[in-house]
Amino acid sequence: ELEDGKRPRELRSILDLSNLRHRLSTDSTTSVRTFHQAGGHPMQIQGDMTLNCELMTRRMGRDEFRGLDEEGKSRLREAASDWRLLVQFDSDDRLNWLWSDAGMIYFWARQQDIEACNFENTWAILQCG
Repeated sequence: ELEDGKRPRELRSILDLSNLRHRLSTDSTTSVRTFHQAGGHPMQIQGDMTLNCELMTRRMGRDEFRGLDEEGKSRLREAASDWRLLVQFDSDDRLNWLWSDAGMIYFWARQQDIEACNFENTWAILQCG
């Protein structure tokens, strides 16, 4: 804090975002829990997305993947393990967000791209139930 008890603008902004995140995760006006998050393990609706990220990056479809021999599939699965969740946004009535049928939207990047702050090669994936 500054001598007059006020906080710098940047710190106030961070605190305000933390307050918003807390309000969204503990809002008692709705019985529906939302799952917004940055990083970590995704709350998946339709299964693992890391292989999808790798296939899209290589411009390969699922049929092409199925046609690979076991060694080729293994190499792609290994490469897929490098994908990390950046952020996940749940459908949220409080924010007027509805991703298809009450789904979630996920943003993914490779670990080395995250470490280099390179977000040019990210993927957005929508899953719904």
